[in-house]
Amino acid sequence: MGRHPDISLRTPESTSLMRAVGFNRPQVDLFYSNLRTLTERYNFRPSNIYNCDETGVTCVQKHLKVLAPKSARQVGKITSAERGKNVTILFCMSATGVYIPPFFVFPRVRMNDHLRFNAPMDSKGVAQPKGWMNGEFFLKWLEHFVKFSRPSNESPVLIILDGHSSHKTLEVINFCRNNNVHLISLPPHTSHKMQPLDRTFMKPFKDSYHERCDVWIRAHSGARITDYDIAGIVRQAYLKVARTDIATSGFECTGIVPFDPHKFCTADFLPADVTNIPLENKPVESKPTVFDEIPADISFQPSTSTTTRMVEALQIISPIPDAAQRRSNARKRKSQKSEILTSTACKVEIQEKESISNTKKL
Repeated sequence: MGRHPDISLRTPESTSLMRAVGFNRPQVDLFYSNLRTLTERYNFRPSNIYNCDETGVTCVQKHLKVLAPKSARQVGKITSAERGKNVTILFCMSATGVYIPPFFVFPRVRMNDHLRFNAPMDSKGVAQPKGWMNGEFFLKWLEHFVKFSRPSNESPVLIILDGHSSHKTLEVINFCRNNNVHLISLPPHTSHKMQPLDRTFMKPFKDSYHERCDVWIRAHSGARITDYDIAGIVRQAYLKVARTDIATSGFECTGIVPFDPHKFCTADFLPADVTNIPLENKPVESKPTVFDEIPADISFQPSTSTTTRMVEALQIISPIPDAAQRRSNARKRKSQKSEILTSTACKVEIQEKESISNTKKL
């Protein structure tokens, strides 16, 4: 390390195999192509381009680092429980830094207004036994969204979101088409790179939320955080993080606003290139190749290129790993991709899927 000041020791961020494989050039190019098509057709202003995403919080906070004596090998900190129930929060922000009030999904059978005590202003809450988002609640969020974004024929809005099943119901698509809201889905397993909220908002929010949980426990000695306290803690963290610069940076670093389809370089796609292995095929008989005889009086000079020798040496020392061959007869689901969810073609496809599903239930 002393001989190479341009090298530092860092802890790598964990990236699942599906995320590494899913973030590939064809999928990313398709998303930018869909985004360009919609933008050119409807001429969205930056203030009318939104990104929404869900995240979960619990009453059990993740502890941040603390100062302690060097002799202390074990440092403890109080939490409300071993593990808590998940409360889903749907956040939404625009490319100009406007935030839609959060939408809570509490793990309850019946909704109680006390669960929203001290919540961010104009936020909304619903109850679901497991605290999960579904198509019914996403439709309610869209009604909440339209109330604040006010889309119209002259000023339509665009929402960029992931391809979760709750975003692909017929009721959701019809509501959006009737209210001048356009939906475009991100490629699967690419939110860590292409979702503005994931890039700049979620981590600061989670860190701030855990910090406020610690402050709450210190201020309420002997008490524990319950579902009725979460909204108030979220409000403190949300007001600290919901800033204009965080929103604009999120859309800029993903190449959405300003539009930049070449935001990601070749190095970003290298993990996916390793797994680009063709399916097994039967070997094809090839004809023997006939080489012309090389005259004896021709002499070859060794290459003096240091770059070539360096690349060859690196390939010998640390070759690129080869993925195992994939079998063509393996069962798998239809692969997903970026789609314009409010398009007629996508609506027809969703209608057919729901019709088949309803037929099977009879």
